[in-house]
Amino acid sequence: MYLIQRTDQGGGYVARPGSKHSYTHDITQAQTFTTKEAADAQRRKGNEVTIYVNPFNLFQRPTR
Repeated sequence: MYLIQRTDQGGGYVARPGSKHSYTHDITQAQTFTTKEAADAQRRKGNEVTIYVNPFNLFQRPTR
């Protein structure tokens, strides 16, 4: 899955539609896209980048 990550003002991710704020630091509340092209079409070219996140690794507990 793809997310849009903010590159300025402390970072974060574009929040899901209908959220109180435009950005979130909680990756589980970020808006997701199935393709890079769909995310690229929605991102602001000046301060956002499209990133790939493996959904299987998103909720795994870190190993020690």
